[in-house]
Amino acid sequence: MKTNVTLNILAILLALFTFSCQNEEGFLAELASADTDYYEMEFTVQVTDLDGFQIFSEEVFSSKLDKILTETGISAKRLNAIYLKEAEIKLASEGIYENFNIMRFMEMTIYTDVLGEKKVARLDPVPAGQAKVLLSPDRVNILPYFEEKSFIMTAQGFLEERIYENVEMLARFKFEVKAGI
Repeated sequence: MKTNVTLNILAILLALFTFSCQNEEGFLAELASADTDYYEMEFTVQVTDLDGFQIFSEEVFSSKLDKILTETGISAKRLNAIYLKEAEIKLASEGIYENFNIMRFMEMTIYTDVLGEKKVARLDPVPAGQAKVLLSPDRVNILPYFEEKSFIMTAQGFLEERIYENVEMLARFKFEVKAGI
């Protein structure tokens, strides 16, 4: 009797293990994770005209998947997903604008011609009195963007009011790399 129970338990565990390895949503699909170094993107919000209330800055990044795998110690065979883990935007210059009270919302997107655009982080509303804010990352797998030759990261937002002086900003972000069996 004990042998049958043990064999049944082993068979169930083997079936779960096999199913998990075939299904990227399984419980063994993301056994390990590691973070990349920070990427940075400097940009200037230009003085707006009467209609210019949206800010927009983009930067092309080479998709250096090999560099990320080396940096995180995860093998290409085990790579399952890449997520934006952290994104922050801060004021990089001193001037008449000492905080983000001028902003209604901010977001970051990723884009390629083949895959289109995906929002990866957002902050709405922007809290008052802050000179540095953390955006809330969306839990979206962006590995396919890294498999392209290059991708475009965009920092954008909506100004609450017209500005009268250029505002220098710095966006910093890093990725979480997930690996499984």
